[in-house]
Amino acid sequence: MPTVDIQAAALVGMLAAATGGEPRTTGTEAGAVRIEADLPEQLSPATRNAILAALATADRYGHTHTDDGDTVWAELDRKVEVGGESGVDGEAAVETDAGLDREADL
Repeated sequence: MPTVDIQAAALVGMLAAATGGEPRTTGTEAGAVRIEADLPEQLSPATRNAILAALATADRYGHTHTDDGDTVWAELDRKVEVGGESGVDGEAAVETDAGLDREADL
């Protein structure tokens, strides 16, 4: 599985190619990577499809409309590998007699 940094770079590249602009990358308080891209005023069907395909690779995405224009955003959660299982940051997979449990903040 690609790391979140590789996924973010790919998403930035797809949105840059689709919108013709330079997406912005920031972090969220929850530790996710957030990518925002301004939309051009006119969207062709091909451009719209390329943007939607890019956003579909994210864990969450959305659209913001303001007087200044439209922006799409996407967030990628940072995941960690623990004992062959993956979880979200701050959460580790712990093997127990009853199976696999999640313990927060290990």
